[in-house]
Amino acid sequence: MRRNTMPFRLLSQWGCDVVLRKGDIEIDLSEYDLEMPHSDALSRYAVRHSDLCMDFVTESVTRAGAPHLRFEQGVDKEEFLEYLKDTN
Repeated sequence: MRRNTMPFRLLSQWGCDVVLRKGDIEIDLSEYDLEMPHSDALSRYAVRHSDLCMDFVTESVTRAGAPHLRFEQGVDKEEFLEYLKDTN
């Protein structure tokens, strides 16, 4: 949403209510303020996206039986790259 406010605004004006994305994800355009300036949309919807991602990860580790992972420090980029190199 944050990078597509203008196209979604036009779709809404042309009568489109829902946008279907890959993975059959439906975006209900009525849930978004399509009139806000692009720069505001970038920051506002980035925060919303981040919140949704955190909720997803929290739910995922809880369902996987590892809720303790929510409180552990993750690896940094270099450590992750080393891990990938070692697994090949």
